[in-house]
Amino acid sequence: MTVHGGGIEKRGEQVGKSVATKEQTYYQIITIQEASQYTGLAVKTLYTMVSQRRIPHVKVGRLLRFDVGLLNQWLQEQTVMPMPVKLY
Repeated sequence: MTVHGGGIEKRGEQVGKSVATKEQTYYQIITIQEASQYTGLAVKTLYTMVSQRRIPHVKVGRLLRFDVGLLNQWLQEQTVMPMPVKLY
């Protein structure tokens, strides 16, 4: 997936750019529609998860946004690792 002007490609690949200087850090913030495409979750599911505070999000007044870095971290935390193979 590519979002023009935002630099978003696909989960697991480069997603936007966080530019850090001595004075400021810029965050990649996306809309709920972009977060839906990025995570593969339905918009309705994201709204439900936001209302239950189950997914990191940013509220700017009435606007709902998602920080890509926090989404990446959250996705990693949701990963279930396979069980080790038992050798008999």
